[in-house]
Amino acid sequence: MGGQGVNAPGATAWHGGCSRDGRPAPLRLPTRKGPRRRACPPHHKEQPLMGPDECTAISDEVREWPRSTREWVARRSAPRILLGEDQPEMRSLLRRALTRRGYDVVEAPDGPGLVKALVDGLLAQQTQVPDLIVTDVRMPGFSGIEVLARLRREGWTTPVILITAFGDAQLHQEAELLGAARVLNKPFAMEDLCEAVETLVPPPR
Repeated sequence: MGGQGVNAPGATAWHGGCSRDGRPAPLRLPTRKGPRRRACPPHHKEQPLMGPDECTAISDEVREWPRSTREWVARRSAPRILLGEDQPEMRSLLRRALTRRGYDVVEAPDGPGLVKALVDGLLAQQTQVPDLIVTDVRMPGFSGIEVLARLRREGWTTPVILITAFGDAQLHQEAELLGAARVLNKPFAMEDLCEAVETLVPPPR
């Protein structure tokens, strides 16, 4: 049975599935494109969108919002972490530790789920792109190493932290060659993970 694809200009991203011989379908991610720049005439001088009085009025209005609304806005502006872990208890533990520090966490229970969440973010508006990926190495479908390799092949520099219970020297070497930001061997102290995350993506203030 084939996987479900998402079409984008110049790329196809597969959300899992298997080929006819039973092996996982190819893992494809959208190719990174350069930043878009707005073209302006040489004589053009940009004007501020709002004056000081308008900015002050908006700030006063925000302070009057209900607490729930202000907390929702804060979460939406928080750094986004894509978390891949197939063990529910471990995934819940990691999510709670990261959300307590102010991060917006998107969870994935397996390799295809991780790829789907990643592709949805890369193809969506800029605010949906993950700032960091934390993923187990061994997961059903696609491994963390496979996702990391494809990201780097397509030119994406999103930092990746790998966690594994099988952290031998060969795995560490492969992860380093692929540009993993960090490899943590299970069991690890939650504080070590949070410290690594905060070094790569500072939490909101």
